[in-house]
Amino acid sequence: MRVTGNAESSLVFTAPHSVRALRATEEWRADYGTGGLAECLAEAMGGLAVTAWGRQTGNANRDLEAGPFKVELERRLRPGTLVVDLHGMRDEWGPDLIIGLGPSSDDRSRKLAAALRACGLAVALGPPFDACHPGTITAFVQRSGGCALQIEVASRRRRPRTVPEPAAELGAALLKALR
Repeated sequence: MRVTGNAESSLVFTAPHSVRALRATEEWRADYGTGGLAECLAEAMGGLAVTAWGRQTGNANRDLEAGPFKVELERRLRPGTLVVDLHGMRDEWGPDLIIGLGPSSDDRSRKLAAALRACGLAVALGPPFDACHPGTITAFVQRSGGCALQIEVASRRRRPRTVPEPAAELGAALLKALR
């Protein structure tokens, strides 16, 4: 894992699929751009980023057992922690963001979802990325007493080098919504 930022912060950004992973016998693509987004947001907000680093096995957002990513994240949780779990989705899903509130969302995560909508992004809540499966980072953090939500980011919003404007708009919206 790669951990950057303020270790004492109660705002944590995660990107468990920021690098390619070997799951069973199949190689899975990375959610490109999510690791950099997590680290940029953590730096701008004085938060902490936990991202995948190097070859990964398993699926930190699906496996029920607490693998290395969840163990590291759990070590970083403080009372009142908000975890923003960043993932990538194909543009074909439609909206800019699909937000999963998990099995036991609270006011903070619902308010963040509403604030992102108010920033002019096309935002959907829930399925197919509702974060309710017990193996998700969001469900794991909620069971541990923290607040968390999963944000699936469309590919068109994760290309700061080749298509900078949509990525910049996303970054600005996330910063505004989190303040």
